[in-house]
Amino acid sequence: MKFDANKISFGGKYRYVVRTSQNNGIKGYIDEDTAFLNDGQTISFGQDTATIFYQDLPYFTGDKIKILTLLNGCLNNRSACYLLGAMRKAFANFQWGVDSFNENILKEIYVFVPMSQGEVDFNYMEEYVGLLNSEYIKKIDSFLEKYSLEDYVLTGAEEAALHRLLRGEVSWKPFAMNEIFAPLKAPYLRKGTRRQDHVSRIRTKEFCLPVICAKRGNNGIMKFGRREDYTTHSNVLSIIYNGAIAAGLVYAHEEDVGIFTDSYLIKWKGEEIPFDVNLFLRTAIQKKIFPIYSREQKATWQNRVETEEIYLPTDSNGEIDVEFMQTIVRAEKKMAARKVIAYKNDIAKEMATNMAQEIKPHCTTISLHPSLANNPVEFEPMMAAEDIFIEGSVPVDLPKTERSHLLDEKLGLVLMYAISPKARKKTETAGKIALGIKEESLSKEQEVSYMSVKYVLFHYWKNPVPYVLSQKPRLVIKDDIPDGYLPRLADGASRFLLLEYNTETPADLGTLNILKTQRRGHIRYLPFVTTLESISDG
Repeated sequence: MKFDANKISFGGKYRYVVRTSQNNGIKGYIDEDTAFLNDGQTISFGQDTATIFYQDLPYFTGDKIKILTLLNGCLNNRSACYLLGAMRKAFANFQWGVDSFNENILKEIYVFVPMSQGEVDFNYMEEYVGLLNSEYIKKIDSFLEKYSLEDYVLTGAEEAALHRLLRGEVSWKPFAMNEIFAPLKAPYLRKGTRRQDHVSRIRTKEFCLPVICAKRGNNGIMKFGRREDYTTHSNVLSIIYNGAIAAGLVYAHEEDVGIFTDSYLIKWKGEEIPFDVNLFLRTAIQKKIFPIYSREQKATWQNRVETEEIYLPTDSNGEIDVEFMQTIVRAEKKMAARKVIAYKNDIAKEMATNMAQEIKPHCTTISLHPSLANNPVEFEPMMAAEDIFIEGSVPVDLPKTERSHLLDEKLGLVLMYAISPKARKKTETAGKIALGIKEESLSKEQEVSYMSVKYVLFHYWKNPVPYVLSQKPRLVIKDDIPDGYLPRLADGASRFLLLEYNTETPADLGTLNILKTQRRGHIRYLPFVTTLESISDG
């Protein structure tokens, strides 16, 4: 039985599991008729969100939660952890929505599991997770040591600061941003070159400097540059001024950083402040500016962010209390470290004393369908030298393709385009489209992939219609788009991919499984380039 969150009272004894992706799916704790409790040692499955969690204790559920029970034997923390990873991988490419996870579809999903002598090898699962736990503990210890968090006992000053904050005894006062911060100059130094041609997505010995751009998460870092190419600053704050989901985000940087694009650096005026204070300031600034700025109303410094007021703690003289900010952040760090150490200790208690050093199980798959779960089907997975996924405004997604094969320009690829019914009709009948590409600089793999497109396929999750291109694709700038081409995704595009096709003669590619392919990775609604084999059931 499901319980509506609007009709229950929280503060009870038993878990109430819903479709959230947070807190193991637990929204709170309730007391209801225990006859409706679901068994522990089962997996809760959010039907339209694919939020999957192991529940070791009995629990109640909200709407659209399915309960998955192991048919033979019982799950434990380790075997469930392994299975959750395998299941999440199987469902990773599905789009959000209840139709994607109805029971008929779930019955057709296969999950890779290890096998031993024809049986599902739960011992291997537990040993493997145990090994991962060991490595995880080492990483936790290394992190705690690096940031001097092994000692999580609060000092008297830290306890006092927390008590003042919780009792509302801290005095707060508004300060204009330009009163306390100054913008920093951080120009790109390699004259006569485009900075996007001189960065790397991974950190290397050459490309070792983090550079900030309009990114949500990872402290605004998506690329790395050469140290000599950038003006660097340390112990500073960065503000993202542009981006659909990033404008107004603020990050604190302890080490040297540079500016790549769509952001700028600011620094506390006057004497150098501890980095912990910058962590406090980062939160105060973002709380103020993130809700009010956007890509349309950019969070630029001059006459905008510089005039905003943020509230900061003050001392008895009405001055900004830098010491309090540092102390409260140190206290918060220790409290967080206390939770991490407790978690680490819980893992350590559960670890087995004898771990397998090298285990190579035979692979098979099991189905979520009960009739197949009792009789696993032997399956030898096809392996590829490299699974190629290249991010971009038009991503390249080439499963079962070696990178060396990508360069022969003979792949005969498909450009898939999920497009609404109304726009699809207009686009299909155009015969010529100019598809916007936002990247100013393309990798060799991207260019070759675009030039290797042989088919274009329009769909809206059903009734796909592929067309053979009548001309080889071309990349041009906006001014060079010939007459008669319909622009698509033109906003912010620096170049356009020209695609021409005969609308009178659709291609016959046999049976196509659009859902399976369009949901790969994070490209659900983006046009992307892929192999013909990946969308064919034949």
